[in-house]
Amino acid sequence: MDGASWRLVRDGRAADVTIDPLLQADNAEALRLAALGGRGIALLADFLVEPDLAEGRLVRVLPEWQVADSTVYAVYPHGRHVPAKTRAFVDFVAAEIGT
Repeated sequence: MDGASWRLVRDGRAADVTIDPLLQADNAEALRLAALGGRGIALLADFLVEPDLAEGRLVRVLPEWQVADSTVYAVYPHGRHVPAKTRAFVDFVAAEIGT
């Protein structure tokens, strides 16, 4: 698992922090549970851990740092007609997470 890093920002300056993870997962709940189980630190969205922070089950590390912005792409087949449910989803995501 070489080359893993987190990009963090403080006072407008970015820093790439190299990590050597013991566990990697594409499931935030799995990472949350690992952190709750004392397996190490995890980089997770605030909304996932707010109750744990409020109850003292987790502790915020490096509170003066923020995660650098990332880009999300909505990818769907090109064509003249975009299904209404696809358009609604893309519009919802754009409204919720930014431009």
